[in-house]
This record gives sequence, structure tokens and C-alpha cells, in this order.
Amino acid sequence: LVSPEGQLEHLLEEIKLRARRQERTLAVSLTKRDAEDLSSFLVERDINATYIHSGLTTHERSDALKALQSGEVDCLVGVNLLREGLDLPQVSLVAILNADSEGFLRSETALLQTVGRAARNINGKAIFYASRITGSMQRCMEATSRRRQKQLAYNEEFGRSSKSTIGSSMLSIFDLLKEEIEQEQPLEIVGRADPVGSKIPQELRRVELPVSSLHVQVNSTSTVITDHLPSKPGVYFWKDSGGNILYIGKAKKIRSRVKSYLSPSSKHTPRIHAMLSKATSIDYMITPSERDALVLESNLIKHHQPDYNILLKDDVTYPYICASIGDTFPRFYAVPRRQLGQKASMYRYFGPYPQYNEINQVLSQIEDQYDLRATSFAARHGDGKKQDYRELFDRVMEEVFESSGVESSMASLRKEYEEASMLFDSPFNTCRDVVAIHQETGSKDTVIHVVQLREGIVAGRFTYACTLPDECQDIGDLALAIEIILIRQHYPSGEETAGGSFQTFSFFPDEILLKHPLKNASELKKTVKSARAKAESNRSTEIKIRHVAKRAPRRETDERAMEFATT
Repeated sequence: LVSPEGQLEHLLEEIKLRARRQERTLAVSLTKRDAEDLSSFLVERDINATYIHSGLTTHERSDALKALQSGEVDCLVGVNLLREGLDLPQVSLVAILNADSEGFLRSETALLQTVGRAARNINGKAIFYASRITGSMQRCMEATSRRRQKQLAYNEEFGRSSKSTIGSSMLSIFDLLKEEIEQEQPLEIVGRADPVGSKIPQELRRVELPVSSLHVQVNSTSTVITDHLPSKPGVYFWKDSGGNILYIGKAKKIRSRVKSYLSPSSKHTPRIHAMLSKATSIDYMITPSERDALVLESNLIKHHQPDYNILLKDDVTYPYICASIGDTFPRFYAVPRRQLGQKASMYRYFGPYPQYNEINQVLSQIEDQYDLRATSFAARHGDGKKQDYRELFDRVMEEVFESSGVESSMASLRKEYEEASMLFDSPFNTCRDVVAIHQETGSKDTVIHVVQLREGIVAGRFTYACTLPDECQDIGDLALAIEIILIRQHYPSGEETAGGSFQTFSFFPDEILLKHPLKNASELKKTVKSARAKAESNRSTEIKIRHVAKRAPRRETDERAMEFATT
């Protein structure tokens, strides 16, 4: 039993002693993360070490065991080294970190099996690194002592002496079971049974399809018109003759993506072939970036539930970076959703992000720049100080996640990935209209855009064209043009929506975001309230009129929304 105080340096010396005697060491940690960090710690101090855990492939684990047996490495670090390999008489030391952490991996049975890995070597020894003796540790030590006394008594009675066994094979359990492993069939990912009332068309439910139907060429004489499609990122909608949405997709370049469906050389699955046989038209919605298109596509699919978008109908959530600020040793990691309830205050979240690989890139660069994991490991198991790690963690929080003024490259990278979700998943955009105005340089023609953002999707998009005289070109004149369009045309038209096509989302917003402040904002409020009272008599929420905020956190969201409306 060894105190955790200075345990890493103690373990280092024990491993070196075994290495000089051509013996091997097994070091056991509680987590895969700790196994990797301990292995890195040892390698940095010139110890031939590697790690093994369930995150490695079968062949990687087999190679790690062979390296230990052959002497290529002196120490193998793992989490649960009870079944790894069948013949390891070279191991003379088993070192167990956090031995006093009661649980499955530190139960009496687990400890007995783990320390037994050194039983085949005459110099076999087990070290518990712990600050106390748990019940499981005590029973393990008593059982080991009892067995040793029995063995010594037997040797004395029959005149025998103990010695190390000699391994008869360097094959690991993976090699011994090679034929069985190779015969294993890969897992087949299958869809769930159709729910009651499923919208999936009958032709998609068939599972016995002839081979020839797996690749179907689309008729090159399709009547679908694509000339109006832009070569910009966005979302496109395949519709049937009745205007019903059949399929929603995203693209970096909408025109190229849609044309690829109609190319004579295209090969489609039965699902897409069935969709195209019914499609008669294409609509689209431009977004500022491909990431925005990804988020909007998912939200639209969840809302409209098109018949042929069978892959995204489940409730897709976007991952966050979580900072476990309430932990003794806080860290950053990816989570699929926010923690709710009493423990919510122990965490802070940043995001959401469209994809996990974007989070991984941010976390990887944080680690490369700040070396958080090594510092945390040294503070928990070595001579590092808890306060030093906490100060480093707080520094990362400040520089990467809470930076103001001059931003670091890491903060810029993080915000770049978060921008897509900033538009559609922001609580500021739950029910608001974004009004932007666009004017070509040197032209009198001016276009006013009104985008309706409702609960993560674009519920409507309206465009109004007007012509301004040459002498009406300053900000005040542009604001007046917006005011006239909204008061005289756009919001009065909402009176006709009662019980009509806007039953799912209200035509009228809780908030209006403007590019330029209006002189008669109160008049606009009166117009909206009057029209809303005729269409939605039961609704009386206050209407806010704002322009782009000058301070975070609303500024970033407002700027992103205005950029989208202008696109």
C-alpha cells in the first residue's frame, strides 16, 4: 500500500527496476483517459510504455500485448486488464491507481483477478496506490496472504520451491480466437419498425427488391425546371404537382446538386427514384453558409416530415462543448445535449455545433495550445498542484470562450463553428421578423427583405421592391422606405391569415429586428397590433422593435440573422 502522494515518481522507479531485470509491469487506471495520460507521462520520461483499452481495435490490442511479451515495451497501461492475453509470466508488478475508489473495477473480485496477473512470476508484487484501505482492498489482501501461506506450507511439506513459469506461447487471446473473430459478421444497421401511422410510402417498405432496382437512371427528359436555381449554399425542396414537399436537402451549390439528380448518368436508390417519379418542381432557400444550410435542413425536416426524408425524422440534436465547472478537476468535452435539473449549475455549455468533428477540432486545438490533460493528470496523480490546474482551466475559459476585445485564434475558430446554430437555434430567434434592405451600387432599385424566423425554421420570406429617387440615398431615407413597406403593405396583409395557411406559426412576431432604426417605431407597433387583433384575437403579447445590438451576446446573433436576411 502506497500513498498517492508522489505516486507517479514512485511508479516510475518501480517500472525502471523491473525493466533492468527484464520484467514487465501492468499499470491499471480507472478511466481510458487516464490510461492514455499515464502512458504519455511514462513515455515522456523515457519509459517504453503503451496503453490498451476498448477504444482500440482488436489488432491494435493484440499488437500491444505482443509488444509487452516480447520486451518491446516495459509497461502496459490499461483499465480492466483481467482478460487481456492468456500467458504473461513476464509481468512481475501490477500497480493499481485509485485502488480506494470503491466500485466495479475496484471490487474484491476485480482486485483479486488484477493482482493475480503477477502471480506467475517469482518476483510478483502488487501495489495499491490509495489514501485509505477499503473493505474490498482488505479482503483482497487477506485472501492473497492466505493463499500465499497455503502455497508456502505445501512447498515446505513436499520439498518444492517456487519459481517463475515460462510462457509457452506469445499468442494473445485475440490470436488464439483469430478464426472465430474473422468469422464474426459485421453488425448490420437496420431501421426500426414502421410506427403506427407512418408516412413512409408503401414502395419504400419493401425489403425484397430485385438487384436491377438498386440503381435506376433518371429520364434525361425531365420537365423539372432548374434554370432559376442559384449556385449558392442553401436548402432545396422537391415538390409534387400539388405543391406538397416530397424531400428536403441541403447543398453547397444548389444548382449543381439538383442537376445531379436529373443527370442521365445518375444512379439512385429506390427511395430517391420513387421521389423523383412524383416531383414536378423545385423551390429553394439561400443561406449564408453550408453550415447554416445543415442546421436549417434538419429543422425543416423535423417540422415538415417529408415522405422521403426517412433518415432525419428522429429528433436530431446538435452537440455542445461542456465545461464541467462544478468538478474538482473541470474539463471540456462534447455532449449531445444540455444537462437539466439540479445539477445544471455545475456545467456551462457553448454551441450548439452542427457536427461532432467540429467540436473535436476545437478541443484538439485547445489541448495542443494549453496541454490541459497533462496538467490535470499531474495534479490528480503526480506532483502538480490543483490550484495551478484550476488557474489554467480558468485561463482557457477566458481566452477561448469568454474573450472580449481582441480575440485569440482559438476563440475565432470556436465562434466560426458556432455561427450556424447561432441563427436557427438561438432563443432570440424563436419568434421574430428580420427586416433587411439591399441596394445595388449606383442603382435606384431597392429591395426590402422580411424573413420570419419561428422556432428554428424559416416560416416565411417576403421581398418588396421599390425605387428611391437620387436624392433619397442616406440611412434615414432607407429607414423610411422600410417603414412604408411594413406599415402600408406587409403587416396589414397578415389580417388575411386567420385560420389560413399560417396556422402552424403566427404571421406576427414578438420582435422585429431592423437594419436601421425607425423614426415612427410606435406607429409600426400600432399597425402590427391592429392587424394581429383581427387575425389572432386571443394573442396580446408585447411587440418589440429593435435594431442590431452593439454588445454580446445578442450582437453576434443579430448580425448573423441580418446577414441571412440580406442573402
